[in-house]
Amino acid sequence: MLAAQSYVQSGRRIVVNVDLEKFFDWANHDILIDRLQKRIAGAGVIRLIRAYLDSGIMDSGVVIERHEGMPQGATALAATTY
Repeated sequence: MLAAQSYVQSGRRIVVNVDLEKFFDWANHDILIDRLQKRIAGAGVIRLIRAYLDSGIMDSGVVIERHEGMPQGATALAATTY
């Protein structure tokens, strides 16, 4: 968003939105947790985020394990267990 704002302020009139959907499908959990630990001091918060990431995907009543990617949107919360 900051880059888009900068382009507009520099006189450009068209900004193209990039879809990051595939990033969320393939994000590496270990790298994400490592980066979050550098910014978040609370171990409990990190454990909660890890549980959310590792919660799996429910498809037709069957939970499929997940080791990369992350849940998106409100429907992702329904399959998350703590």
